[in-house]
Amino acid sequence: WSQLEHDVAVNDFRLSVERAVQKWPSLTLEQWLPEGEFLANMDTITVSRGGRRRRKGVRPDGLFVLVDHMRQIRNSPAKARFLLELDNSTHPLNRFGRDKALPGWAYIRSHAYRRRFGFNSGRWLVVCKSKARLANLKERTEKVLGKQASVFLFTTLDQTEPGHVLNEAIWLRAGSSEPLPLVNNIGAGR
Repeated sequence: WSQLEHDVAVNDFRLSVERAVQKWPSLTLEQWLPEGEFLANMDTITVSRGGRRRRKGVRPDGLFVLVDHMRQIRNSPAKARFLLELDNSTHPLNRFGRDKALPGWAYIRSHAYRRRFGFNSGRWLVVCKSKARLANLKERTEKVLGKQASVFLFTTLDQTEPGHVLNEAIWLRAGSSEPLPLVNNIGAGR
């Protein structure tokens, strides 16, 4: 049942993003890859921690690409790739750092990611059930990744309504305490 609840929440998030994009004439949702695509064609990376190396398959709950056509017109970076991790509070905090944050950061920098998407840029969106869980996952990510943690943005599921998910300052970037919107930061995610 927890997997069903998770899948419904991922679908609700996707619908919120799709509806939000429809409200912005300059934005296009160019691509949405569901978790099943990553399961069927999983990228494997090597993760190093504490002098130990291990192979890890990376399986986000989804990936979507937004294009900002106004930025395109200005010859500014206009594409943003967002990898989704919907957290159901079922994993211990130390496992999130080891099994999600560290491999997530390494994946964006990997040859496998570049081969699949053409670039080594993107951001992880971590959607949590509660503010307490968000604070704990953010802190754990910052501890494990240090300055590299800034590729992770956190919010709670109740904040991800279509009127808020892209343009409201509901996202907390790891390494910062100031909330920010996704739309203003599209170019930085190329």
